[in-house]
Amino acid sequence: YNNTIYNGSYFTMPGDGQVIKNNIFYMLPGQSVQYRGEDLDISNNCYYSTDGSPVGVYQYINGQLVPFTDEEGRVEADPMFVDVNADTKEGFRLRAGSPCIGAGVVMPDRGPQDLYGTPLTDDMHNIGAYEGTGVVVGDKDTYSV
Repeated sequence: YNNTIYNGSYFTMPGDGQVIKNNIFYMLPGQSVQYRGEDLDISNNCYYSTDGSPVGVYQYINGQLVPFTDEEGRVEADPMFVDVNADTKEGFRLRAGSPCIGAGVVMPDRGPQDLYGTPLTDDMHNIGAYEGTGVVVGDKDTYSV
């Protein structure tokens, strides 16, 4: 949970009993996310393609690959990264106004902070690896709020 997958191509999540929540899947055009396994707990994920086209999301059921549409809290929008062309993880923080801010769910045993050192709280949860309140990008400077 709380992963950010960027420029993904054909992402498969195998295994029974998996918890798949609060992830951003930022995929290459024409690529898909496929869930395999039984008793999966899937919710509050963001799916977006680098060209804005829909991302195919599927699940194997009885040996058949079928569209997976029954996901609570699903976001299908640009997560609004600070700078996807950045050479560091800082570019994958979320901009202020991102649809992923506050759209996640509480996860147990999540640790004291996110990938960026932001303390985790019980009152707000984001989708993706960044748990801050959003980054304001100005003309000259980038800073967190």
